[in-house]
Amino acid sequence: MEIFESNAREYGKGLKKLEPNDLNNSRIINLEKIDEKSERTVMKIYSSYRISVLSGESDNTLSGDLNDLNDLNDIFLKIVKG
Repeated sequence: MEIFESNAREYGKGLKKLEPNDLNNSRIINLEKIDEKSERTVMKIYSSYRISVLSGESDNTLSGDLNDLNDLNDIFLKIVKG
């Protein structure tokens, strides 16, 4: 929801409502812009993380591996900056 909050309207008692066009103006990454090498890197990191969570070896965060976080950050920053 955080991704969309900047575009949502807020009504009484904190009700937040998204209109169809709010989604069009949301700040999300266009996944079609990811090149094949970056896609493989993201999938490798995700797969490794998922396996560690399912096996109970993870605390459900990526914070344990700063290299993975830095790699993901670099990939997504490159896409955002165009």
